Amino acid sequence: MTNQTGSMNLLVIGATGGVGLQVVRQALAKGHQVTALSRSALSLPLQHPGLRKVAGSFHDADLLQTVIPGHDAVIITASLGIFELKKQPDFYTRGTELVIRAMQQHGVPRLVILSNLAAGDGHALLNPLERLFTYLFIREATADHTRQEQLARDSGLQWTVARPTRLTNGPARGRYRAVSGQKVPASISRADVADFLLESATTGRWLNRTLNLGG
Repeated sequence: MTNQTGSMNLLVIGATGGVGLQVVRQALAKGHQVTALSRSALSLPLQHPGLRKVAGSFHDADLLQTVIPGHDAVIITASLGIFELKKQPDFYTRGTELVIRAMQQHGVPRLVILSNLAAGDGHALLNPLERLFTYLFIREATADHTRQEQLARDSGLQWTVARPTRLTNGPARGRYRAVSGQKVPASISRADVADFLLESATTGRWLNRTLNLGG
């Protein structure tokens, strides 16, 4: 679905995770310049003249002040495992607050965030089993995603929030649904989520919207 609009300079935070790595691959394939930021960025299994690897955390304010200038958009796909997130209930907001501050200071206009389907008003769309899973396993992460989304809305930046359903490792199909406030198919491939994030960062189609993704 991505609509190419010319080469852009993109920063992908959480670039070695499942979705983040897909974003990096697809962005490079479309001719964009990519900075890949994660703690394990140097082990990223990619070599490309348009790729810059930066090892570090989006909780490092000094690093962000160095890395963020010069980019056209920032895509946050950073995540932790379920049990690690329980120990760091502000993981998303703490990093996103620092990212937004650096973007504002250095004139980087566009922010794209990978959230989850249960965040914010998305909780009302969950079935009983999904609500139980959210409560038992990811309620801290979901609450933090909700706060993270609000940071984006209040930032004054051009923002997009993606709330995917269950992530799979299947190939990109290009037939997923992206809608606000409505139910979507129960799963989506990481490759299709990456396609949406990249489209959000490089076109004006989804500006200032929160979208549920499925299919």
